[in-house]
Amino acid sequence: MSGTILAVGADGKFAGLVIPALAARGAKVRGLVRKPGSTAGVRDKGAAEVAIGVDEATSAFLCGPSVEELGHGHRNRRCPLCRN
Repeated sequence: MSGTILAVGADGKFAGLVIPALAARGAKVRGLVRKPGSTAGVRDKGAAEVAIGVDEATSAFLCGPSVEELGHGHRNRRCPLCRN
């Protein structure tokens, strides 16, 4: 896996599962956290770099490919896209 992957909310529960999996596959993961005290825990999970977000930001949005463009890749009955 090449390139760098940004994990937003890297100190959260979901990122805590995803970061080690990506790192195990050879991805360079950069974590983004809100609190300076969270950086060590994110590094321990396998993030190569950790950035601390700015306090002045009141909102954020993601511009990226949609789930349909990426390919969904799982069949979870709780997922609204998989219920069809």
